[in-house]
Amino acid sequence: MSTVPVYNTNTKSLSETNLEFQGLPEKSHHDLIVRVIVQTRNNARIGTACAKTRGEVNFSTRKPWRQKGTGNARAGTRRSPIWVRGGVTFPPRPRSYATTIPKKQRRLAFNSAIKWILEEKKVYLVSHLKDEMGKTNPIIKKLNHEEFAKGRNLIIFDPTANGKLLLSLRNTPSYIPIEWKDVCTYDLINCRRVLITEEAVQGLEKRIEYAKK
Repeated sequence: MSTVPVYNTNTKSLSETNLEFQGLPEKSHHDLIVRVIVQTRNNARIGTACAKTRGEVNFSTRKPWRQKGTGNARAGTRRSPIWVRGGVTFPPRPRSYATTIPKKQRRLAFNSAIKWILEEKKVYLVSHLKDEMGKTNPIIKKLNHEEFAKGRNLIIFDPTANGKLLLSLRNTPSYIPIEWKDVCTYDLINCRRVLITEEAVQGLEKRIEYAKK
């Protein structure tokens, strides 16, 4: 059981409550967290870098000058990699950087990340946060507090209960809204603090219990 601050968006006041997720590991597996983060970043790479070899550059195959008698070094083609605009010796090619990790390890890493952010006091519960219009300014005013002023804040919410937060905050650099069913280990680690709406806690508990199986 961890004590976390509760932010009331109506009164803009902070209080404290006990938050307990059943099924978390006894200790955080930092090695698994790192592996899953590396996998997430690798899978996000596009891998479209490409350059031409000496056989693909658009140059004539004619010998630039005769072999002897000019005083120049021997040259057989303008496509040589040592020439300007020549081909590349070992060029990059389009490829996939995707890697795989067993499901059980990914789920354990997610639960470990939850435990770690609770231990590091990075978690805030947010109450009375609902957006029915999909407008940015009203939600920013509700979340305007000195505790959230610096760094990026991940907001885990329930779209059924909290409304159109994804539409309202999708272009704000300080707040990153993600539904409870879509949040991953990298999202939890790649932020300064995690804001969890009261309605999303139950959804996270379901994910933690499912990951424990």
